[in-house]
Amino acid sequence: MAHSLPTFTSEPPQTYDVETDAVLVQKGIARTPSFFADSSFSSAAKAFDLGVRTAATYAGHTSRKDEIVQTRTETSGFRLTQEEYALLQKRAGSIHGYSKVPYDTCEDFLIILCFVDKIKDMEKIADGVQIAELADESILRNPMAILNLPRLENIAFAAQALDGLVNLFRKYITTAQNTENKSQSGDDLGSIISSISSLVSGMGGMMSGSGGPRLETADMGNFLSELITGNRIPMNVIAKNPMKQSPSYVGKAFFGEYNNPLSNVDIDELFNKVIAVFPKPSAGSGTSAFSMQNFSSFSGSMSVTGFVSKVMTGSANITSDRKLNQVMSVVNKVTSLTGAKSTDIIEITRADNAIPMMMAMSTAFSGFDKSVFSGSTFQDGWMAAQSVAQQLSTTNPSFIEAARRFL
Repeated sequence: MAHSLPTFTSEPPQTYDVETDAVLVQKGIARTPSFFADSSFSSAAKAFDLGVRTAATYAGHTSRKDEIVQTRTETSGFRLTQEEYALLQKRAGSIHGYSKVPYDTCEDFLIILCFVDKIKDMEKIADGVQIAELADESILRNPMAILNLPRLENIAFAAQALDGLVNLFRKYITTAQNTENKSQSGDDLGSIISSISSLVSGMGGMMSGSGGPRLETADMGNFLSELITGNRIPMNVIAKNPMKQSPSYVGKAFFGEYNNPLSNVDIDELFNKVIAVFPKPSAGSGTSAFSMQNFSSFSGSMSVTGFVSKVMTGSANITSDRKLNQVMSVVNKVTSLTGAKSTDIIEITRADNAIPMMMAMSTAFSGFDKSVFSGSTFQDGWMAAQSVAQQLSTTNPSFIEAARRFL
């Protein structure tokens, strides 16, 4: 069953004894000591992930909005009526206005809720979106009851995460053709190195060498790989940071960013840039996605050139010719990989806009012609960003509000 997050009026203890205070840890009053904060390990994140993936199994029903009926009958089967669909559109518009999540993304998720026909599935979705009232068998395929629930705006984060699962290449299909190992785990470093080896013959020979001990490129390090093969392991692979995200509070607080970043000087970057290091690639892409979704400096719509410039330099406007040349070299690669034009306007809040652009930029940063990170690296990161935002909207809404106004 779904449950709301507990709240406490007293200050949580700074330290605890494992034996005497174990019950406090279980209740959430105290927390086990940890050096890095990686929200992906939390029970809330796991519930969110399961809820979104469960909703994805019903995604095919979103096309049923073209089958609206005046009155539902045995002959018609389960369909939305005109009255139900009118209310659904009203609620979708309200959620869109409240959250800035695209209207059609909200509408699709509401349609899915109306078509769920198994209570176990609805319970998983209810836990994921933190709406306990959904976990009620009497509400299944009862659109009017579902659409009149309070706090329905909570679905916004899950709806946006779902969009990244089911509509990844809807706009930039060309990106799919340049993405390696789409079926493999995005956090598997072995898969990433294998992807690199398929693009670089020297490394490929080392990975599949016969008649002796197998030398793994992932283990021998960047310097040795360059010394032996003439090819370096890309900096964004070493740092498990596809977008070369700079160190940030968000990364450290929610995505497990390490305290010691990489200093990338005059190697891959024309200008000195400090690069954050993450425990897994999806955490790196998740940090970037969180910024795109919640920081005011990423407007709802930007040109491809402005987007690339913002990610690379922190500003969409560049006055330095040298920096502009560096940005445009990446823009040219991005447009080639996605099929977009440099002047195209992209909507950062849409998964089918933002994720392919992130894939293409990470490819440009790696120096290869195809992505070395799998599609799941960015899908999982996108979902993690939505999960963090949902938890913050409940436990620390002032942070989200400040980010959307000032960052």
